[in-house]
Amino acid sequence: MEFEAGNSIIPPEMYQAYGLDGHSKPSQLHHQRAVDEKGNFKGFSGDKKFSQNIILELEINDDRRLTTLNVIPLDLGMTRDNALKRGLPIIPSENEATLVMNRLNEISKRFNTSFEYDKKRNIFSI
Repeated sequence: MEFEAGNSIIPPEMYQAYGLDGHSKPSQLHHQRAVDEKGNFKGFSGDKKFSQNIILELEINDDRRLTTLNVIPLDLGMTRDNALKRGLPIIPSENEATLVMNRLNEISKRFNTSFEYDKKRNIFSI
């Protein structure tokens, strides 16, 4: 998710696939991939589900047994104005965290699992 930071080697074929020549800059390629001609995000950057994520916080006792499992929502901000901050996780707003939980509940149905959002602690519990 840190493609736009410019730390990757981009083959010439990638530029060609997006109609750019060999003199184009990586920033032009990244922009071409992420934004349409009207300025709207497209591809995985434009799909909110790619910004929604979670991280697990585990507490394990001295006997190496799980005592606590916290599910913490994250926002990867794939549509942030600053391209270098896209894909970097932050704790989301309450509204965004609720959207993450709703998506998590939707994809967890087949496992007969559901989560509740503890707004005060900003975690999900099973």
